[in-house]
Amino acid sequence: MNIFETLKKRWYVLIAIFLGIAIFLPSWFGLITIFDRGSYATLSVYELNKSFIQQGDQIPLTEEDFKEFPHLTAIIRDNNQKPTAILDDGTRLYLIPLSYDEMNRFNGRFWSNASSIMINRIIEYKGKYYEYNYPRIH
Repeated sequence: MNIFETLKKRWYVLIAIFLGIAIFLPSWFGLITIFDRGSYATLSVYELNKSFIQQGDQIPLTEEDFKEFPHLTAIIRDNNQKPTAILDDGTRLYLIPLSYDEMNRFNGRFWSNASSIMINRIIEYKGKYYEYNYPRIH
């Protein structure tokens, strides 16, 4: 066997390894995210300015909501989480990581398919209003 045949065989092995990685690595991380408690989606929550409340679907938060979605507790009820960003108009933006299961529960509770996609989604707790977007899947 000469050197060219040896290099050719190694080249095929290298291509097979890269194809295996390209095919199985994304699905492996998808499985980890689903079965592990890793972040699957990101929910954007905006604290609205008190002087201007937008019109839209308003859902009051309950204690059960805080038990089911502890990330909302830190932002809304306990007010001990720093915003991810503060927009030019002073609006505070919070990005909340959600697992696959949390995202499905959140959408089932706070996202109505019967209403228009363009309508604002607003949650209310003790006179404070927060707008949220559909969770963005990674």
